[in-house]
Amino acid sequence: MKSDIVIVGGGIIGLYSAYLLALRGIKPTLIDRGDFGRESTWAAGGILTPLLPWDYPEKILFLTRNASSIYQNLAIKLLDDTGYDIEHWVCGLTVYSNQITYIKDWCNQNNVHYNNEDGYPPQIHLIDIAQLRTPILIKALVKQLQHLDVKLINNTSVTQCCIEQNKIVGIETSIGMINTSNLIWATGAWASIINPENIQPRTPVIEPIKGQMIALENCPVQLNSILFNDGHYLIPRKDGLILAGSTLENVGFENSITDAAKEILWKRSIEIMPELTTCNIAYHWAGLRPGSKNNIPTIGPHPDIEGLFYNIGHFRYGIAMAPKSCEILTNWILNDGHDLSELEKSYSQLN
Repeated sequence: MKSDIVIVGGGIIGLYSAYLLALRGIKPTLIDRGDFGRESTWAAGGILTPLLPWDYPEKILFLTRNASSIYQNLAIKLLDDTGYDIEHWVCGLTVYSNQITYIKDWCNQNNVHYNNEDGYPPQIHLIDIAQLRTPILIKALVKQLQHLDVKLINNTSVTQCCIEQNKIVGIETSIGMINTSNLIWATGAWASIINPENIQPRTPVIEPIKGQMIALENCPVQLNSILFNDGHYLIPRKDGLILAGSTLENVGFENSITDAAKEILWKRSIEIMPELTTCNIAYHWAGLRPGSKNNIPTIGPHPDIEGLFYNIGHFRYGIAMAPKSCEILTNWILNDGHDLSELEKSYSQLN
């Protein structure tokens, strides 16, 4: 088998990379060792911004700043082409905080729209914050890639990168050899351990961080905004479900759900919204986020191996970062990064 570009990793980063390349007339091959999007992407809440943006550096905010508008346009396109509604919803974000004055100053300096909210504890509502439903997004993107004739290969592992004279010439997989001169590594939380041994020494350091969430049903009140208080958040869905999350657990690749986490998430939800006491817990799940140094992803070419590209380490904000991250990577592949700003180029530095 031969392909101009092979993408390893079928989460949101791999899927969106394949989508952008296909729109430019390039038909990559997308490979995943399981089912597409079934790891951290599927588990994500789908909020299209860092939860407290004033706590993050510009290198993170830059990648997420236009995510909502991009997904809003994508939602229309995917609904027309695939029939899937990814439920992009500008529902806003209400933050409870004792730093309201500081937050308002930050919002004013960064042109972030907000409303003053009365009540205790002090709170502020960020008007333009949006969300989407990630499981539906995955289904829609897979269907769209099929329409675009992208080759999709699931349940297939990569065993080795084939390198000659410091150039990618192919990969060995569990179904055989694929010849390629361009390889995108988008393997999420597994980037470090499933990275082929022959390029291991120059791989960004990625570690799995488990997050557990619950979904509440039969809620007696309708929630129309994301709520955040002291590390815990509630996300309303259009069908009435309310998602509550999430834990941050550095426990390696252990990905099971626990009763202790469920109890904590339940209690914290009721603290924020006492009306949820009568709700039922409909779902409880966990996902492994790709933790990276300072939460900043690595996006760009490998410094020593021609044709090898990284797009990994997006931690909690892979959904929000995906459009800009994949745009940057596409420019590296097609234009050798010539059209990128210095900030965009800086993501290529291995952490």
